[in-house]
Amino acid sequence: MSNIIPYLRYLREMSRKILMNKGFENVLYKKPRGQNPLYSEYPQVNLNYWQLAEDQIRKAERNGVTMRLFVGLGLCVGRFNLQAARQRRHLAAPLLYAPIELDRDEDSNEILPYERWEELTLNYDLLTILLGNEPQEGIEMPSPNAKSQALQLNTDAYEEIAKIEQEIEATDPNSEPNLAHRFFERLRARIPAISDCDVRESLSIADAELAHALERLMQDRLTFFKHRFFFLAVVPDELTAFEELKTLLDQAEH
Repeated sequence: MSNIIPYLRYLREMSRKILMNKGFENVLYKKPRGQNPLYSEYPQVNLNYWQLAEDQIRKAERNGVTMRLFVGLGLCVGRFNLQAARQRRHLAAPLLYAPIELDRDEDSNEILPYERWEELTLNYDLLTILLGNEPQEGIEMPSPNAKSQALQLNTDAYEEIAKIEQEIEATDPNSEPNLAHRFFERLRARIPAISDCDVRESLSIADAELAHALERLMQDRLTFFKHRFFFLAVVPDELTAFEELKTLLDQAEH
């Protein structure tokens, strides 16, 4: 068994890297018809929320699309300029997220949701975009060391991400409500592109008001909301593979 563990770690890392570019940079803004994200603040929801989520998941399955419910920790929303590609991206993404399972009670048939905190992960898709914006427009790095300094900035950010990854595995999110905000502050200290990002408490709106609120926020620079929220999203095949590899590795190591 010990010989296969390094190989499983390698596969998990490759799966994680592939996952970095699979669409979780926008889980809320202008989603296609039939993919309502069902945004709701965590942990309070309307009485029929779980049924709505289950119905939409099943409807998507009938159309050959896999959707899943998640809890997001921290929300990054706004317009973000990719300097290298000269493109503008609209971001509406959690900094961290974990899947929500919807089971049914055998006696009452009541839907019983529970968070799979053991699968909590950073949003690598979001981080990839944020890191790709360095160096910032308007900041002149001294020549001839510009490239080496830019590389150092990226290296510092990657090292911090690695430290956060380790902390996630050892942290109970229920015991630290401000987990996402703490991680965000550490990241923006090392990513110049988000150093001046606004920070607010929460996006306290109903799902029916989401489109209008996001439209306003997309006219401005990136804003980070500290709160947690539920959302429904299409699951990339790569995410399923990554989760299965992670579970297999955990079983092998223990």
